[in-house]
Amino acid sequence: MTTMHVLFAVNVGLVVPWGSFQGTGPSIKLRLAAPSIARYRIDRQWRAQPKASGNGMQNHVFTARLAVSKSQEDLKVEQFSGVDLAGIETKHLRDIASEVRSIRFAQVTNELGVAGAKVFQGGQNGGWAGMMAQKALGLYEVGPFDFFYPIKPVRVGDEWQRPVLAGNESFYVPDYAKKFSGNWVTCRCRLLSIDVEKHVAKVGFTWVGRPKATIKRSVLSPEHEEAYELRATGTWTIDTRDGLPLRFEASRTVRSSRMGVVEIEQTKTSAVRLP
Repeated sequence: MTTMHVLFAVNVGLVVPWGSFQGTGPSIKLRLAAPSIARYRIDRQWRAQPKASGNGMQNHVFTARLAVSKSQEDLKVEQFSGVDLAGIETKHLRDIASEVRSIRFAQVTNELGVAGAKVFQGGQNGGWAGMMAQKALGLYEVGPFDFFYPIKPVRVGDEWQRPVLAGNESFYVPDYAKKFSGNWVTCRCRLLSIDVEKHVAKVGFTWVGRPKATIKRSVLSPEHEEAYELRATGTWTIDTRDGLPLRFEASRTVRSSRMGVVEIEQTKTSAVRLP
């Protein structure tokens, strides 16, 4: 039996005991190689109903740099551009582009992958620029760099899972504040394929949950709680030689009810590792 060792990572303390380990074929031990550096292009389509909800009819393009050490991954947005399909926010997106490019995050890792929420480096950015960057890199969802692996080797068809923080947003802008407080939603992964000759493995994931957020509409208004329904599916295509993603594809739906109005937000995110 062939055992293939892959380099990749996640928080051992957060890994939920095994799901199903009855796969077939060669086994693969997913681990993160450190130190590693890679750059990615991220394309994000953001759609919302009602149409004006959250200014959410936009397309965004990012490039980001990922630097992985033995205990931390650092993410830096290098480029950002955005287009509002309705035309209303396009100028605003241009105006905040330089601010988005200055944003950096850190996230704790170990040899099994990411181990906690993203943390701003150099100060919290509470405005639209910070939110754009967080959403592209994984806010409210499993993002391109939120990969995680089981402790034991896996074969095609094997599954594993762990909790992922449903939201790490805590920002304040004029007349509006929102905070997710430790809502962990289980993310389930499955090894879909291994290509030994091309040094590639493909991992699929599903993520469904109902986190809650505390909303404060203004400085003087009382806080109230809103429930969200999150659904997401996607895949990581992994370079088994260094454990970093070659490609990430995901679709996500967020359903919420605000002041009697049901809002549905849908996003499609793809990330490709650059040469």
